[in-house]
Amino acid sequence: MKRTAEKLMTNGKFLMMFLFGMSLYLSNSGHAEDASAHRYFHVRSEIRSWIPGETLETYKLHSNGSCSHGGSVGMGIKTEQERINVSIACARAARQIEVEVELKTIPNAKNQKATETITRKFDMLDLRTQRIELAQDSDGRVFELTLIPEVVQIQQAKTFNPSDLKLQEWDFRSSPVILNDQNYVGQMDLSGATLVGVDIPGYATCEFSLIPWRDSKPTGTLKDGILNLKGKNISIMISGVHNGVQRQMLERGPYLVWTKWSEPKLSLQESLAIVSQQIKVLQKRHDEGDETITPEILRRMKEFTKSGKPMLMSSFGRDLKQNEIIQPEQ
Repeated sequence: MKRTAEKLMTNGKFLMMFLFGMSLYLSNSGHAEDASAHRYFHVRSEIRSWIPGETLETYKLHSNGSCSHGGSVGMGIKTEQERINVSIACARAARQIEVEVELKTIPNAKNQKATETITRKFDMLDLRTQRIELAQDSDGRVFELTLIPEVVQIQQAKTFNPSDLKLQEWDFRSSPVILNDQNYVGQMDLSGATLVGVDIPGYATCEFSLIPWRDSKPTGTLKDGILNLKGKNISIMISGVHNGVQRQMLERGPYLVWTKWSEPKLSLQESLAIVSQQIKVLQKRHDEGDETITPEILRRMKEFTKSGKPMLMSSFGRDLKQNEIIQPEQ
């Protein structure tokens, strides 16, 4: 009992997050800047209007355009009293960018005012958006020019490399998991790892990859999006499997899948005790107004505990380290 209680405390906080399709997503960061990319400043401009207090109902985008170093763009609007022509010129020296805005106000025929031209300059190296109020109608409608500086990156063409597709990376989207050809134990939601594992209390923990790695054996197959993992007196089938950066279902096959089987992290009884405790916690949160805890989640958890059947307690993934990978013989 003491051992079970300790596991309730240490495992309960995170194992609940893996139950019944709650997702685990992996991301890779820290990519080095690609030297083949060319960058330059770019300024996007918009003329828009709205009536304050009724923005959602009255918003209008009148015109928009863009320019980069050495270029220009012209726009215009017509208000109750005048027409305003806007000319935007982008000049760039070294690693700086300056925008010159010319506003030419032409009064309507009934308006006795003279044509007026105003020029303003903006240093946009700090990438701050600039706003200029152009006019205001009698109903309160405000007309505004917005200048939005951006950095555009142009990727240079390169030779196609099949390895860029990263087909060895797994992608599971609410993929059903079947134990021993008959027991549905839950769903997987996981993406972006070359080594993935599933843990079924009372049965086994299985790690698998399309890449041979240390201590693994080729006891699994992947064919048309169906993954079959074979262990000693146990099998796991996962369907709806995709691979690679394009999240595609691999055609043809079957392809070898390298597996490593180990003891489960929990017994079936221990997992049921943990889930029973989590049901109480989640029920309390639901009763207190937590809308993320839906009645459907609680219902399915209660059904599993009553049935006493095995369940997918967790799924996890990571990228294989280079020193773990078994290199093919030359």
